[in-house]
Amino acid sequence: MAKVFDATAAALEHESWEWLETQHPTLAEALIRDVGLGATPEAMRRFVLGYAGSERDLLAKRLELGVRYLGRQGE
Repeated sequence: MAKVFDATAAALEHESWEWLETQHPTLAEALIRDVGLGATPEAMRRFVLGYAGSERDLLAKRLELGVRYLGRQGE
């Protein structure tokens, strides 16, 4: 049974993935690799914030959603 906001969440994840592919293709490629190695959305966000700092919060969220998108593709 579908949950409320599932379709919207999937659309936001897809939009973030498309943005990454277009605006930051190197990061998109790295994301694919990291997801293949077991990266989770939460771990990706924590890594980006810890590595690049809190001023990269918006990018961290895009990457988190990108990981979620890739996870949906692998289901």
